[in-house]
Amino acid sequence: MHYETFQPAPVLRPFVRGLYYFKGDVGDSDTFHTFRFPSDGGPELILNLGDPFAAGCCESRLHTFSGASIVGPLSCNLITRAAGLTAFVAVRFRPGSMIPFFHLPSDELTDRSTTLDTVWGPFGGQIQDQVQRARTPAAAAAAVQSALCAKRISSYRPDRRMQQAAETIAVRRGLVRVGQLARSAGLSRRQFERRFKRMAGLSPKRLCRIVRFSNLCGRMERSEQQDWAQNALACGYSDQAHMIRECRFFTGHSPQAYLRQRSPLEAAIHDTPASMSHLFNTAAPHSAIMR
Repeated sequence: MHYETFQPAPVLRPFVRGLYYFKGDVGDSDTFHTFRFPSDGGPELILNLGDPFAAGCCESRLHTFSGASIVGPLSCNLITRAAGLTAFVAVRFRPGSMIPFFHLPSDELTDRSTTLDTVWGPFGGQIQDQVQRARTPAAAAAAVQSALCAKRISSYRPDRRMQQAAETIAVRRGLVRVGQLARSAGLSRRQFERRFKRMAGLSPKRLCRIVRFSNLCGRMERSEQQDWAQNALACGYSDQAHMIRECRFFTGHSPQAYLRQRSPLEAAIHDTPASMSHLFNTAAPHSAIMR
């Protein structure tokens, strides 16, 4: 398997956390495998370069991905069923930052997806063709970045108070009360929640849960010997049982089963560092070949 990430161009860094390329054979074309990718709070643009695969937030309502699709912010996780060659280029946006590229409020795509040509028209199809013809992952990523630069609305002005609230959630690893965020924004709790969800596509409480769980994943990935009670306490869960319930919610497994059963594909895509500040700070370039 080949997994490679790319740093966004300077003009895109306020909106894009990173781009990545993945290619791997998950088995023969007649045998489907199911994968789960816990939400990290941000939307993605996925350009499929391999065999079609099915994806969605509910196993009974999966949609086929064969070209390029915009996946909105996920409240839980993304479930995929794939067979044969899995290959794609993807763009990870910061929460609430897809608006200047796709002219779509984030909450209209929560737990949903739409095709790129539906939003961009013929230009979307042209970009898909360019990415398909690219000879290297870097060239494919460069084509996507050029398209985003061409489509970005330079006059777009984000809701800075909501961005600051999201940054606070990330910096404090989800350990912050919604009422405190609303007071800092100078809004009533109801006003704040409505504006935040419009910006991020998720309620502030749900984003806090996502960030807490991502922090837990970072701790689990760094330790060979797990102290589950200590992990629960450090990540802000009321007890170990609470932590296990959250892990089942986001992955469908207990923490032990999740670490044991996770595939190389799931491990590569859900690349969660210890701090969720990567939601707002540009990550360093990274590439890896996994065999």
